[in-house]
Amino acid sequence: NNLVKLAQLSDVAHLSLARKPEPQLLSARRDAAVDLVHSGVGLPMPYTGKGIITGLIDVGIEYSNPAFRTENGDSLRILKVWAQPLKSGRKPNGFDYGTELIGEQEILSIGNDSLKENHGNIVAGALGASGYGSNGKYKSAAYDSKMIMISSDRTENSLLDGMKYFFRETSNLKKMGVLNLSWGSQIGPHDGTSLFDQAIDSIVASGVGIVVGAAGNWGRDVIHLKHNSGSSFSTSSSLVLQTDTVNFSIIDLWGKPNSSFQLVIRAIDKVTGAISYTSSTFSTLNQGTFQLLVPFGKDTSLIYMVNTSKTQTNNRPNCFLAFLHNHLNTDKDISVSITSRNNEVHGWCAQNAFFSNKTTKGFTMSGYLTGDTQYTIGELGGTSKSIITAGAHVAQTKFRNILGQDVFFSADSGQVTPFSSFGPTLDGRTKPDISSPASLICPANSFSVDPNGNERANLVQGTAYTQGNRTWYWFGFEVTSLASPFLASCIALLLEADPMLAFQQVKSVLTTNTTTDAFTGVIPASGHYQWGFGKLNLYKAISSIKTLTSNSEEFTSGMKRFWHNNPVENQLVLFDKMGKGGKLTLQIFNMYGEEIEINKVKYLGYEGDFHHFDIGNLIAGQYFVRIFTEDGISSTIKLIVVN
Repeated sequence: NNLVKLAQLSDVAHLSLARKPEPQLLSARRDAAVDLVHSGVGLPMPYTGKGIITGLIDVGIEYSNPAFRTENGDSLRILKVWAQPLKSGRKPNGFDYGTELIGEQEILSIGNDSLKENHGNIVAGALGASGYGSNGKYKSAAYDSKMIMISSDRTENSLLDGMKYFFRETSNLKKMGVLNLSWGSQIGPHDGTSLFDQAIDSIVASGVGIVVGAAGNWGRDVIHLKHNSGSSFSTSSSLVLQTDTVNFSIIDLWGKPNSSFQLVIRAIDKVTGAISYTSSTFSTLNQGTFQLLVPFGKDTSLIYMVNTSKTQTNNRPNCFLAFLHNHLNTDKDISVSITSRNNEVHGWCAQNAFFSNKTTKGFTMSGYLTGDTQYTIGELGGTSKSIITAGAHVAQTKFRNILGQDVFFSADSGQVTPFSSFGPTLDGRTKPDISSPASLICPANSFSVDPNGNERANLVQGTAYTQGNRTWYWFGFEVTSLASPFLASCIALLLEADPMLAFQQVKSVLTTNTTTDAFTGVIPASGHYQWGFGKLNLYKAISSIKTLTSNSEEFTSGMKRFWHNNPVENQLVLFDKMGKGGKLTLQIFNMYGEEIEINKVKYLGYEGDFHHFDIGNLIAGQYFVRIFTEDGISSTIKLIVVN
């Protein structure tokens, strides 16, 4: 009503119509240029994840959620489930725990792995939601992919077992797989040498697929501490302020390879900063397990310490500390002091704590260091040398919930999420590798989301889907746990376009074809420690694949040399635009990159520039065909065979 008056105010320079925000995954697809890939603009064909298997290891998955059905809802896209926490039922071959479910009937008979949690469900939605139940709005990139879901029992070993299981099953099905790990921990060396990271390296090196992980959500948390010492002994001290009154806190310290450092623990008065207790000096050279009882006024702090002089996987000294006390029952804080020479020691508050130079009562300790957010890429999903790590940015500023309220994400659209963890890794590698949309709308678990409960503020307006006596909603959420599966979903489309891409090729294609803008700034050649090498741009990445774009010899006036009928039923017809004559020969590969026996394809000859091949012996499915001409030109095309 007062628009004219508003426009006449001297402080108003410009007015713009307020646009209705569009829900994710819709905005995420546009942000990463996935919609162009789905429509096949300028590409040999649309890519939607057909022929690729996507998977996740998580907890809180509702297998019966409509988002995991096909686009039209006629069947479930989940091929197999390994519910590790379930004790009854058939165990998967080679494992002595959990329950394996195969096929729609078995999977739907269980329905879900948890009545209380939702994390796995929204992660699975970001990975492979089909859009069914949401009129196609909330579909991910690989909405046509088949899925294998592993419900974790929350241990590192179960994650390793889950990886082995997933890639064993994709190999048995002769399909390429993309596995997502939306997990994280600050315990570990952060240099890619942990046994978990080495296991990922081994799996990926075998060529069975790609593993994608989340950078972590510690971008605002001062949980990292760095101590540098020169040729003389020097000391760095910091307070360890605990955030939990019941559970223990964990500190993990790592030095340079083939070095050592010393540690002293003190009790500091919260009000005055006075030191009331000083422990003995503990050196990593003195390897072993120690237990301290620190007098804490009304409480006693029980401290466990494990010193390792030289960790076998990386030769680094390590000191692991666990603190247990109720910090509200005392007037004391705990500090750690690190002493070394010719060393660089990094420490992480791995659980329920942060580093500070001020006590909990605000007294500033002279010379003490505060923590920082650097080197906070998480283990178990971010630090491996063979994992593609997703940082996070905002693709949409807000959404409207079922209460009619606008819910805002952590930043404006286009900006990095403030919680996205920082690199580098301890061995100096750039992490994350790439920034992916993290503010998404994903399917909620109908068993754990109550529209009248605490979750209602995050339920998206107009998303209710009812079938029988059950209603599903879609959930507005942001976390790097969603940036990672969305990236994995996009990688599935890359592998659909060329299943012979190896890990390094996939990583290179993604990181050299990103979007940079006013938010990212100019990305250094070595990458950025929060943006990686830029924002995910799937269309640029797929368009850059050599087998799709061919080389300059295979183009005339911008047109491809070869044309073919597609899909194909019994006969493949190839048109050689150059018209140079001569027989064309073929190599045919399945979606797993395995060459098909040549006797399954019979060359019928050519009429002018049209070459005919009998492919009646090929079973229905997707193939790659490499064409060779007598004048030395080769090209690769994508082929869909139907019966």
